[in-house]
Amino acid sequence: MQRKHIWLVLIGVLCLASCLKDKSNNYIHPANQATTTLDSQVITVYQFDTLRVASNLKLNGVNPGAIKYSWILYVSGATDKQVLDTTQDLKALVAVQAGSYNLDLYAEDTTTGIITRARMFIKVRSPFNEGWFVIEKTAAATDISLIAPGDSVFHNIFSKVNPTVSLSPDLQNISIFKRGATQYIYALAKDGGTQINSSSFLVNGSMSDWFFVMPAKDRNCQLYMASSMNEAMLVNGRPYQVSLMYPPPYKLGLAPQGNDYYMQPFDMSSYGQGAVYYDSIHQHFNIMDDYSPELSAFPPPDDGAAFDLNNINKRLLWAGKQPSAIVYCLFGNNRNDSLFIYRFQSDGPYSSPMDVTAVQNAPGFSSASAWKVSASLPHIYYAKDNILYLYDVPAGKARQVYVFPAGTGVAAINLDPVAGNRLAVATNTAGAGAVYFFEISTTGDFTGATYSNMVKGFGEIRNIIYKPAP
Repeated sequence: MQRKHIWLVLIGVLCLASCLKDKSNNYIHPANQATTTLDSQVITVYQFDTLRVASNLKLNGVNPGAIKYSWILYVSGATDKQVLDTTQDLKALVAVQAGSYNLDLYAEDTTTGIITRARMFIKVRSPFNEGWFVIEKTAAATDISLIAPGDSVFHNIFSKVNPTVSLSPDLQNISIFKRGATQYIYALAKDGGTQINSSSFLVNGSMSDWFFVMPAKDRNCQLYMASSMNEAMLVNGRPYQVSLMYPPPYKLGLAPQGNDYYMQPFDMSSYGQGAVYYDSIHQHFNIMDDYSPELSAFPPPDDGAAFDLNNINKRLLWAGKQPSAIVYCLFGNNRNDSLFIYRFQSDGPYSSPMDVTAVQNAPGFSSASAWKVSASLPHIYYAKDNILYLYDVPAGKARQVYVFPAGTGVAAINLDPVAGNRLAVATNTAGAGAVYFFEISTTGDFTGATYSNMVKGFGEIRNIIYKPAP
């Protein structure tokens, strides 16, 4: 009889354990628990874009008002995490660095305490890989935005990545170049400069890091040029050069001696020739080779040459360079009554003068707000007020190619260096900026006589610069 009681006790214990186990299973997977189909999904999003994910939650009898949501992004490991949103469907700005991350959705039934969890995998791509940098000024600050391929816009990317750093209100240009396999980005202002990492867009240097000896007074960073084994920066008309023939650190040296020169801030350098400058005081071209910090004259011209690079005696108003290293220079004579286009081949051991043509009919050419030479045709696009012109160099005449709305001004004109036949024009109307894109036909005119796309929503635009892929 005693042995029978022992068996009854054991059977009762086993039954109780079985009931508890069943209750546990019901707690984890009850019939009225919410479910979702998000598990193991892979979602790709651009950095600083808005991530949108629908929870796809099936409530299965659960009271909708009792659900508490948490969307958690794991930045680094299990402890470094961000709560992106607390609503049923996720809508949040992605401000982490490019990379792969785990994203969890927690949906808690506050009545029962039951939690439904789903894990997704987020791939964050950098928008800084390629696209148009837009320098814009708003009421808040000067910032850099980006128009990515496909014309997606990422506003204020600099301030979002660097919330404690402010760009100079006098930011005027962005120089992008490669040294070896590394791409460098220098944001240049009238009172200094900032170095930006090409992949993360974090600040990783300033003007003081670029020089062996900082300029004592001049801080107007105008242009950074890189070609062949030569790099140089123009600071208030003075060229500071670094040669890459020596071991690092690669830094800018001293400017040429003297104060009786001013080099115009136009990039006329080439792979073979190196740095080419125009001195507006002495009105002639100069070169600086890789080995000397001093300015040099060009070799005397051959007999019958179109002109002498060492003796121009005119005012340089603008200069632009084609990919073939043919340089177009717009000169005005010193009496201010005539305009000329000088062309020379900048590449090779010696720059070769090509031709000089007089400007016959080009309204507003000398006082234009922006110019850009065609990638391959002998054409110069320029803007005067709200009118965009095409200047035909051999013909010596200009023609209208597009008219913007009244009250619109053109801030910058640039070419897509990848496509070559796509022109970008930045405009401002009453402080609001827009960028127009024009497809260029074989004649130099615009396909369909109008723009192919227009991106708006910017503040006042200062400049647009294309960033190629690293």
